[in-house]
Amino acid sequence: MIQTADFATWTYVGDAFAVRPAWIAPTAGMWAPAIQFFNSQYYLYYAAQDTSLPGGGGAIGVATSPSPTGPWTDKGAPLVAPEDASCCPGTRRWAIDPEMIQANGQNYIYFGSYVGGISARTVSADGLTSDPASEVVITIDNKYEAVNLVAHGGYYYLFASASNCCNGPLTGYVVYAARALNPLGPFVDAQGVSRLDSRVGGTPVLAQNGNR
Repeated sequence: MIQTADFATWTYVGDAFAVRPAWIAPTAGMWAPAIQFFNSQYYLYYAAQDTSLPGGGGAIGVATSPSPTGPWTDKGAPLVAPEDASCCPGTRRWAIDPEMIQANGQNYIYFGSYVGGISARTVSADGLTSDPASEVVITIDNKYEAVNLVAHGGYYYLFASASNCCNGPLTGYVVYAARALNPLGPFVDAQGVSRLDSRVGGTPVLAQNGNR
């Protein structure tokens, strides 16, 4: 974590976790923090690359703190536990890149990537438990990751990255947008094409531009 008073000079103030939560595999990466403030405390939603749970697999964790710089107290178990990808039986989905929003008095967590696509669930009022029975598919698999949600003008706008993020000069990452009247979709692009269609929708808002 880093902090600043002037957005020019930044100071390192420590890691979010002094000790890795026990449910996360010893060699797993932890990334993609999404921060929310409600219930008079800060919530840190994050991706865990692998877990020490039976069968392993990626998961979404959550920790709380009275301060944005910690100390953070992990829940002690995943908010979103590992699950198989519906596209690929026996393969764990990429449960990464969380995004959490509050809408109409309800909390929602969005997560996922290429393997398994993007999904969303409702989250309890205390921000610490998600409901697997509420899970809804937001996008087809093998297309999008790293979603962000913005509420504006009565719509929920879903921004997501697609293509290759990390291949040097051949990288073709593009950000696409779609919107819905409901935070659980369906999300459609400017032509009305759904992100669940086989000829998938999504309006480009930031295209690859050759800057490597």
